[in-house]
Amino acid sequence: MMDGQVDLRYVRDNLGHVSISTTRQYLHADDDERRRAIESGLKLNW
Repeated sequence: MMDGQVDLRYVRDNLGHVSISTTRQYLHADDDERRRAIESGLKLNW
């Protein structure tokens, strides 16, 4: 794949997940954590 992305099937297989939906759960959790960290750091005291 281009631009540094890895095919999710490869990640699933490397982690030994039976279902790709299991792998997606981990990726989504990372996105949620990153969003919360950014939002908490961007609060302005107006």
